[in-house]
Amino acid sequence: MKKFSKGVTALALTGSLLLTPMSAYAANDDITGHMFEPQMRILIERGIMSGEGNGIYSPDRAVTRAEFATLVAKSLQLPQADSQFTDVPKTHMLYDGVSRAAGAKILSGRGNDIFAPEDKITREEMAIMISNALAYKNINIPLQPLTFVDKDAITYKEHVQVVTSAGIVKGDDKNNFLPKVTATRGTASAFLSGMLQVIDNNGAKPKPPEVEKLYVVTHVDANGKEQEKGRYSTYEEAVAAAQAGGVKAVKHKDEYVWIQDGYAVAKKTAGNAINLYRNDLKTVTNYISYGTELKVVSIEGNAVKVQLSNTEGYVKKDEITLFPAEVMKLSSYYVNAQDGYLYHRYYNHYASKPDYTGYRYGKAPSFLKPGQFVYSVDGKTFGEQSFYQYFNYISLRTKTEYTGEDLDNYLKQVRPNSPLIGLGKTFKEVESKYNVNALFLFSLAMHESQYGESTLAREKNNLFGLNATDANPHEDAKKYDSKEACIEDAAKVYMNEGYLNPKHWRYNAAYTGNKAFGLNVKYASDPYWGQKIAGHMLRVDTALGGKEYNSYKLAKVLTQTDVKKNPNGTKLYTVRPDAVVTVVGEETIGGQTWLQVISDDPAATIGYILKGNVEYVAH
Repeated sequence: MKKFSKGVTALALTGSLLLTPMSAYAANDDITGHMFEPQMRILIERGIMSGEGNGIYSPDRAVTRAEFATLVAKSLQLPQADSQFTDVPKTHMLYDGVSRAAGAKILSGRGNDIFAPEDKITREEMAIMISNALAYKNINIPLQPLTFVDKDAITYKEHVQVVTSAGIVKGDDKNNFLPKVTATRGTASAFLSGMLQVIDNNGAKPKPPEVEKLYVVTHVDANGKEQEKGRYSTYEEAVAAAQAGGVKAVKHKDEYVWIQDGYAVAKKTAGNAINLYRNDLKTVTNYISYGTELKVVSIEGNAVKVQLSNTEGYVKKDEITLFPAEVMKLSSYYVNAQDGYLYHRYYNHYASKPDYTGYRYGKAPSFLKPGQFVYSVDGKTFGEQSFYQYFNYISLRTKTEYTGEDLDNYLKQVRPNSPLIGLGKTFKEVESKYNVNALFLFSLAMHESQYGESTLAREKNNLFGLNATDANPHEDAKKYDSKEACIEDAAKVYMNEGYLNPKHWRYNAAYTGNKAFGLNVKYASDPYWGQKIAGHMLRVDTALGGKEYNSYKLAKVLTQTDVKKNPNGTKLYTVRPDAVVTVVGEETIGGQTWLQVISDDPAATIGYILKGNVEYVAH
């Protein structure tokens, strides 16, 4: 919904011109809610003004002299004529409209047969044409004196007197006419629609339109039950009333358009994903799949500030559906199941039958009771306590203890017909060559290729969804000569040189993570992708004897700091606050304690970070 700006106002219209009530327009366009929507609808209804397609009418775009002359000619259905303007030849796109208006003596040039068709028209120039149009239709308007603060800046006072005395135009909220201000398509519509009603009513002043009050201030109780608290004609009025009255929501045509507190769900778009932006709604910082739930932080015009994992960003309001917290209570939650594992359950809004779905994430923290449900924005913070799932945060530069034969044996147990059986050796080979954890690559292949049985795996030997875009996954995905070649490419190019390398644009920390840190930031639009891969890794580890779980300690970075090649050496890379590092050991040198951590940079296996800049976390 566009915000109304303070500025020049024009009287809107009712009566014979308003052929269709505004409520009949279920318009998905750029004039719905605009301050000049009623006037533009009138011209559109009469066939005087047209758009650019796809609901684009550009109400705030400047209007040229030729465009306005053409709108006048269409409004009055002026007869055909010829003009002598040298800068409006017959080949000019708007020659016909300019010629008709010139023939009716509604417009004049700027001397020497020059019309200046491409110049932006001013409010005063529009007033001249409207005044001449009324004279052409023999409409006599009793003149009233001009009272505008800036009347001395008006060159053609008599013409401005005509349009203001007729009630077609008013000044701004400070009583300025602003004669030299460039007109927009919206203000041009206000001038023309006012002119038409004066003509239709033989000189009577136009009346304001009856604007339906479609914005409903809605109280939502603790059970999600709604109660109407008032209706308003504009979004701004409704939101102001809701805030003043302590009401938590505003609806428009049965859809929430403002909430005080709650959630947003990404809509299904053409590309099957929506972007997260900075507050300019232009700079993309992340992307998420449709159906993703987001915590609403604030609503700022067309931008909605949201939280996902540990990161905040902005989404476009028309790309999400808003839900008050009372309506969407505990939609996404974590539960400590009876088997000792933590499960994540979330609502699939776009399934053929919308319902809850979920996955096993990892070990349940001891502070969650069996059967206990809890909300977490990031999968590790549960109320006042936190618990980091080991496989979601362990460095993928570590090496697994499991052999290729172990990995194959796991598949023989859980999916005996999987085409991935026999590839365990390849996973271990690339782990050794490129320093990428084989258990991770194996789990990733199971997840992305449906255990080697997906269409991409069968037809393109693509086990990891490499280059499979949300918009066109099958066509865009890379094709490989063999599954072994795909594993090699994934480990070497995508992981070692890309996602796990601090020097690469895809890097956001060398663990699966979420939409704040880790591979999940750029690898997948699914915000829970990293957690799902972690779940696969834990299942494999558990089935093979639990050799990997908690074999390293994890620590959270407290302040931006460098990871060094050695305590007194050069910087390898920098880590951000809240990132997680995998700790190998501690070393005290010169009175300072350093943590030995798994290095993300392929130039070193171990890096060093000051212990005072991190803290160990529960996992």
